[in-house]
Amino acid sequence: MRLNLVTSLILFIFVQLGESALSKDELKARQLNSQSGVITVQPSEFEEFFSGPKDYFLITLLTTTTSNNCPLCLRFKPVFESVSRSHRKSNPLSKSVFFVEVEATDHGQSFQKYQITTVPHLWVYPISSLIYKDDNIENDTTDMRLPLPEQITIVSEHYTYPIPDSAPVDAMEIHFAKFISQMTKSNVNIDKPYNLWLAGKYCVGFFAFFRLIRIHKEKVIKNLMNGNAFMIGSVAMIFLSMSGLNYCLQRMVPFLTKDVEGQLSFIAYGTQQQVGAEVMISIFFQLCFGFILVLMVDGGKLIKGKKLNILIISLAFSMFINYNVFTTLFLKKNRDYPFNSINIPTL
Repeated sequence: MRLNLVTSLILFIFVQLGESALSKDELKARQLNSQSGVITVQPSEFEEFFSGPKDYFLITLLTTTTSNNCPLCLRFKPVFESVSRSHRKSNPLSKSVFFVEVEATDHGQSFQKYQITTVPHLWVYPISSLIYKDDNIENDTTDMRLPLPEQITIVSEHYTYPIPDSAPVDAMEIHFAKFISQMTKSNVNIDKPYNLWLAGKYCVGFFAFFRLIRIHKEKVIKNLMNGNAFMIGSVAMIFLSMSGLNYCLQRMVPFLTKDVEGQLSFIAYGTQQQVGAEVMISIFFQLCFGFILVLMVDGGKLIKGKKLNILIISLAFSMFINYNVFTTLFLKKNRDYPFNSINIPTL
């Protein structure tokens, strides 16, 4: 109860200190009148939307859809509308999250004023009390919020959502919805119609697969009884399920990247970035390490005498080389990586 009173007091002071943004009730009425729940910002109300403190989240898409000069704008617009519609349906009484769209061609002067030169951008303006503190309140050294600025505009503090340019639309919707859900602490359930075509393809595929197994059941059973075949199949399934392709789909990142010279690269520079090829390379090296280790442990069952000593030494040397090749690759991401003994350039 005390926390709610403090929060209300802070918001009241914010409103008194500066020009307030549009109220929740105004935005809610416009949200309900929109088919997708997205509110279009008119040129005459640009400053009113983004100036002053807010007691709600404002999910803002800066875009242009009046021409074909921005393919990503056209591609992301239905994603933005779908997540907005889903959020409204999941939270019908909510007045704390609003989706707004700013058309660049209608706001040329405002974009020029605030030096916004490119689109699309997805900017999230949080509740003001979450990021700003009032200077009139007694200073608290544990309060890490920013001082309240004299003026709040569209370029004031906000979060940026990186709009992916190569991910499938369905994956973009899920990723964006998850981002909004985590940011606003609200539920966003994507409401999609049942895909009969996709369901039909899966049914036909499973029917053909099991029909094939039934026809060759004796051979299949015989192979399953073979431990080596079962082990190889298990490793292959694990590799596919953990491959870089799955990573690309889940994280919406490319499989390959380009270096500073524009050449394709298997490694993304910097420890904060990762592409799908890196995951596949890492899994490959882990399999190599495991294979070498198994041979070192069970090699005595295959070879006896002096040949066993040669095998163990060779495998140990192979392990050392593999490790240094693997760590050399990581040097591309972090030049200060300390666990590389020999630099062995490969990719």
